[in-house]
Amino acid sequence: MCRPDNGLGCDVAETCNGSATCPSDAGKPAGTICRPDNGFGCDVAETCNGTPAACPSDGGKPAGTVCRAAAGICDVAEICDGSPLVPRRRWHL
Repeated sequence: MCRPDNGLGCDVAETCNGSATCPSDAGKPAGTICRPDNGFGCDVAETCNGTPAACPSDGGKPAGTVCRAAAGICDVAEICDGSPLVPRRRWHL
């Protein structure tokens, strides 16, 4: 290996290929998941863009997105607020 990955999620390590110089710095293919969603319903997976840059900032589904529908008359839907955190319950009074 002539250059390790940068540890930020989208870089790849370059290996020597027999030439006197290390190959150009490359990134993981565009669309490669660098941070999976957190499984709580409002997070989205972040993906690499094809460059050795860092994985994008953690993002969430748009505010107002229903991440879990109401399951009955005494249950309320859970709604995303734009952050990747756990959904909020929407209370109906």
